[in-house]
Amino acid sequence: ALCLRLTMFYDARMKQSGVETSRARIRQILAKSMVQASAVLAPMSSGHGGSSTLGSSAKTANTQLDIRDHCYGVVCTLARSTFCLDERGALYDCGNSRSFPENTNQTHFNRTLKSISTASMLFGCVANEVEMLRPRATSALDALLSAYVRVVTSTSENARRIDDGKSNTKTESIPTTSTNPWADIRINDAVVDKKNDNTKEIDGLSRSLAPLLWTSSRRSQPKSSRLAAVRWSNELLIHLDAKNAIHLLCFLSGDDDATVSMIAK
Repeated sequence: ALCLRLTMFYDARMKQSGVETSRARIRQILAKSMVQASAVLAPMSSGHGGSSTLGSSAKTANTQLDIRDHCYGVVCTLARSTFCLDERGALYDCGNSRSFPENTNQTHFNRTLKSISTASMLFGCVANEVEMLRPRATSALDALLSAYVRVVTSTSENARRIDDGKSNTKTESIPTTSTNPWADIRINDAVVDKKNDNTKEIDGLSRSLAPLLWTSSRRSQPKSSRLAAVRWSNELLIHLDAKNAIHLLCFLSGDDDATVSMIAK
């Protein structure tokens, strides 16, 4: 409940000016809450959390379940707020924030989606979590997927506006086609070069994400893991690396589970 109130306060501060100091303090608190939630969920992600629960008393086991339940709620809350757009990328790196100089040339996309540590952790939780909490782990992973899609969409729109603005500037400064027959070619080359730069910016995320999704798509993985992999491929990877995404979806289209194969098709 406290995390939910803080995120609401943080979202409200994002729309106001002159409150940078208080917004930064709230962001630090939210990042620390993400660190604590990740520390609790990490053993379950690696497959070691269930054994300690089985060997504990009923009261202790129920307490551990409640704690992990709340931690999944924290991840969902942070992923659904504007905290997911923070340039330090704490949400995507298990709460670890990165600092960048103000004069950096990195784009908003590069600075925010630098790591997939949280995604790897939640995919592990979906595969190894006890049956009672597996829906909660799946909900947290779905919320993180929505956060990724939100950032990718926002960054693509910003890059498109920058490209359009530069194209218009070049068009105004270049003589007419009758005066300079090579004008159009120079404009097209400039636009293509810029698009290639934007493509390079997302290669890092797609290269990290593809192996994770292939691992989660194995037949030996539980249905929840394969279902998450097909959703991430269909909603995110397809926009970053269409070739790998299509190969992965073709593989999952032959899955034994009807839901997984239907989404893949």
